[in-house]
Amino acid sequence: MPSRSVILRLPFPSFPDGLRGLGLLWLRLAVALIFAHDAVESLARSQPLLCILVGAAALLIGTGFLTPAFALCMAVAEIAWMMV
Repeated sequence: MPSRSVILRLPFPSFPDGLRGLGLLWLRLAVALIFAHDAVESLARSQPLLCILVGAAALLIGTGFLTPAFALCMAVAEIAWMMV
């Protein structure tokens, strides 16, 4: 009976090496800085809850934790914020 090899895969994609990884890191940091700026701006407008939410999203996107989910949530929030 031939043995079957089992390939274990991580439940999340790995971060690319080289210049592609550096480019993704720069993009992630740029988006996080934009959201951090929006958080400070909302704090200046006396909106502390919005500041906390946007600041948390900036931190989570900057560190790479659930980036696609938080990026989608923030895209919807930014569109709603522009309509107000």
